Amino acid sequence: MSITGNSNPVVDALYRISKLAGDVEDSGEALGAILDEIVDVFNAATASISLVNYRTRRLEIEASRGLPEHCLDLQLHLGEGVTGWVALHGEPLLVEDVTKEPRYFPANHSIRSELAAPMEEAGQVIGVVSVDSVKPGCFTEDDQKLLILLAAEASRVVGRIWHVQQLKTKAA
Repeated sequence: MSITGNSNPVVDALYRISKLAGDVEDSGEALGAILDEIVDVFNAATASISLVNYRTRRLEIEASRGLPEHCLDLQLHLGEGVTGWVALHGEPLLVEDVTKEPRYFPANHSIRSELAAPMEEAGQVIGVVSVDSVKPGCFTEDDQKLLILLAAEASRVVGRIWHVQQLKTKAA
C-alpha cells in the first residue's frame, strides 16, 4: 500500500540516484545519470555538476545538460560566479534574477534564474550541482531544499564510487 496513493517523481528520482551507488562503477557515468534525474525533477533549461579540483582551486564541469559548447570547458575559481561562491562557502544559493546578481558569471545569456547547492563528502565540499531556467524567479525555497537533498545523495553515490575505486587500486 502506498502512503500517497500514487507515484511521486521526486521520490522516484531519489530512489534511482541512490541505486547508482551499487549499480555503477564509473563516477562520470553516475554523474551523468544523476544530472538527468535532476534536470527532469526541476525541468531545468540547463544544469551542471562541477567538481572541485583542489590542486588548481577551480571548479571543473564533469556533467552538463543544455550548456552551450563554449561553456563545457569552463573552469571557475573557487568564489567566482554562483557555483564558485557555493563551492567556496559550502552554502546553497538561490538567484531569482541573474541580471541583478553580481556573483553571476554570464556564460549563457538566455538564463534568468539559477539554483546551486554544494556536494559534500566527509565535511568537505567536493562539487556543486547547479540548475538554471530561462524564467526569472523560477525556483523556490522548497526547490532549494530539494536540490540540497539531491546534491547530498549525489555526494554519497560519488563518494562510494571513489571509495570502491580506491579499494580496487589497492587490491591490484
